[in-house]
Amino acid sequence: MTSEPLPPGSISLEQAMQEAVQHHREGRLAQAQQLYGLILQAQPAHAPASHNMGVLAVQGGTPAAGLAYFRQALASDPNQPTHWVSYIDALIQAGHPALANDVLAQGRRAGLKGPQADGLSARISVGDTPEPEEINALVMMFNENMYAEIEEPARVLSKLYPDQGLVWKLWGTARAMRGEAALALEPLQQAAIWLPQDADVRINLGNALKAHGQLTQAEAAYREALALNPEAASAHGALGNLYRQQGQLALAQACYEQALALQPALAGARQNMGVVLAEQGRLDQAQAAYEAALAARPDFIDAYINLATLLQNTGRLGEARSWLDRGLAAVPSGQWMLASLALTGCWIEGDCAATRPLLQAWLAQAQTEEARLQDAPLREFFLLAVRLLAAREQLPQLYAGEGADAVLDVLGESHCMAAAHANFAWQGAPVRGRSRLVKGVKMHHLAVPGDNQYKASLARQLDSLPEGASLLLAIGEIDCRPLEGIWPAAAKGKGALPEIVAASTQGYLAWVQAQLQGRPLSAVALQGVPAPACSLDMVNDKASYLAMVRDVNAALKAGAARRGWKFLDVYAATAAADGTSTRRWHIDDFHLHPAFYAQAQQWLA
Repeated sequence: MTSEPLPPGSISLEQAMQEAVQHHREGRLAQAQQLYGLILQAQPAHAPASHNMGVLAVQGGTPAAGLAYFRQALASDPNQPTHWVSYIDALIQAGHPALANDVLAQGRRAGLKGPQADGLSARISVGDTPEPEEINALVMMFNENMYAEIEEPARVLSKLYPDQGLVWKLWGTARAMRGEAALALEPLQQAAIWLPQDADVRINLGNALKAHGQLTQAEAAYREALALNPEAASAHGALGNLYRQQGQLALAQACYEQALALQPALAGARQNMGVVLAEQGRLDQAQAAYEAALAARPDFIDAYINLATLLQNTGRLGEARSWLDRGLAAVPSGQWMLASLALTGCWIEGDCAATRPLLQAWLAQAQTEEARLQDAPLREFFLLAVRLLAAREQLPQLYAGEGADAVLDVLGESHCMAAAHANFAWQGAPVRGRSRLVKGVKMHHLAVPGDNQYKASLARQLDSLPEGASLLLAIGEIDCRPLEGIWPAAAKGKGALPEIVAASTQGYLAWVQAQLQGRPLSAVALQGVPAPACSLDMVNDKASYLAMVRDVNAALKAGAARRGWKFLDVYAATAAADGTSTRRWHIDDFHLHPAFYAQAQQWLA
């Protein structure tokens, strides 16, 4: 047995196994399961750990959940009789007598004999088989995309003939095709038992396991699929998606490259390769990957969204608009998401006339439950742009005389949009706000080491600033939301709250300072974080949360002063005595109203 260390500590696999078995024997099953799981993460083919994980499932009354572990133990060490016995016993308990009979026959050929084998044989009772017409009817419905109609007949057939793998496969795959990956898990687990040589079943099973958060098991399923069919491009792509979700970008990229080598026109792998490249800050290569995905599949909404976002984030609004126009013409559903980006771009460009058809066609869809579930950030961008357009109509004096010579470039996440096109006083002189958006950027993205899409996008926006530009950086509000950034990071144990505040603010300031070095700007200012106007019902310690927002602002203000930058103290402008927002200057739960900038100079220090 290997004695490799288990990440992240120094304990060896052998030591971990000894401790796990001790926990198991003494009834501490949760601790045993955790250690077995760590062993399998380090060495997926570890037969004793796989076997004992299966035993835990049987002990917990879920023998079906243990079958994959017993199967792995048997594959890793078929010379251990206990592995045969445990697997066959679990198959019987899970209601799979025919498969148990087949495995018992294999075991006897491999040398399994004696009272245990005879006892298993006596417990097995093989069931009937369905009529061919019943199976053909399911296949026909599946081929005609009648995924909802499959549900009831598949449920009936699975009860009458539980050993029919094709019934389970069609049922689980139909649920997956309806977007019900979580509900697909049980039938696909059954399908994998009865169709041990079917690679497609294991790919779909991996997707369902991933939807359940069972990432180790999902990876095992994808690898089983590749063992059955090494040229299954979709399995390579699915494994890449899993690695990308775990932040293992190099591994994800390698999987996508393998998938595309096997199937160059695989649009999903092209699009996902673009995401991985973008996350590494390789924006030009990401753009090429998105465009290749759209060449292969012209109605691929995810590729349109990611490509348009990349182009908007790097200031290429015209190119983004062209791609969004193509998407709105080509994509049959989910168009409100494209309209959201198009509306955002129109607002930044100041093309109010182009917004009317977007508003009229998609406002209702953007407010539906489906929209909230599908892509909440895009929905919020859409509704923010709607509110900003309404404000423009309500405050014509704020936008009168648009086209003034002096421009204030406001660079950052969605907060940069509030000042766009407004005319106001800034450091004693009139200016016109110009928005430079990098959607979703947090201080955290700039504080972490290495390259990423946010750093690359901000750097390109800075590169496009004219000589002598006056710059306002509007970053940090997302870091201070109850469900994003600093607060949930502390709740997840990623550090003490003051430590995360310090790391985020100091890292952000240091990165910006390095980027601005040598750039011919006339003035630099930081915008602080407004007092929270959103509901704090989900916050368990409101006093600590509100103190965090205050501390972030204090750190930004002090950091700006040390660097000779101005600080726009929106916290002072928006905070009530208890630290929540007065809502006087908010346009929604998070963003400032454009009217704020007409008074902004009084809070500029």
